[in-house]
Amino acid sequence: MKKDVDKEEILKRGREDGPDEREQKIICDAYNFAGTVGCAICLLFIFISLIRDRNPFPYCLIAMVYCTAEYLYKYVKLRKKHDLIFGIIAAVAAVCWALLSILKF
Repeated sequence: MKKDVDKEEILKRGREDGPDEREQKIICDAYNFAGTVGCAICLLFIFISLIRDRNPFPYCLIAMVYCTAEYLYKYVKLRKKHDLIFGIIAAVAAVCWALLSILKF
């Protein structure tokens, strides 16, 4: 009887602690998929803008801001130097796209 109570208590605490590893992996995969789709849509709009002879810079800015946020977040959490380097490069590119967007409008 005592074992059943302990087992139930452990399971109850496990459910209260939040998502399990499988759920966390699915959530992470969902964010990765959403980011990939978002970047693909940005690329689609960039190509459409170029074909129509319109300003593609805002879409480039969106894609670069996404990359900047991703790499800098990974750097903060994992402290890997290459994430910091790519994050800084993406941030510089984002600033350039922002300036080009402002100047072009």
